[in-house]
Amino acid sequence: MKLELEFAFLANAVEGASNGLFNALGAGWDVGTRPQFPAPFGGVLAAKVKMNRQEFSHPHTFELDIVDQDGRSIVPRVSIPFQVPANAPEIPSGQRANANLVFNLHNVLVPHAGSYSLEFLADGMSLKSLPIAFNLGQPQ
Repeated sequence: MKLELEFAFLANAVEGASNGLFNALGAGWDVGTRPQFPAPFGGVLAAKVKMNRQEFSHPHTFELDIVDQDGRSIVPRVSIPFQVPANAPEIPSGQRANANLVFNLHNVLVPHAGSYSLEFLADGMSLKSLPIAFNLGQPQ
């Protein structure tokens, strides 16, 4: 079985906790309103990737590409390397391991209002496309 994106969400702030949970504020949005463009993205993407024992045994690279409605990247891909910790416990047979990832996008500049896609990749292969939109207006 390959790597699977169990879930991903946008939030105003996210912190990964040592117990494997996410602590999030303002979670679950997919439309942002900004008073002018270019504007800061102003959010964080949290993602949980599940993997089997074999996948957990070697390093991976998780990437995020933000593309506009014409398929052009608006920033260079954000990359998070994953290395199994030396003190990681053995994964029991039949269970899967988790990799919790937090991509800080607060300072990414969104060039204009419109539709975008957050393209989530693992080892260069697409796992999920998350649609998002930014509108011109006053945030509420």
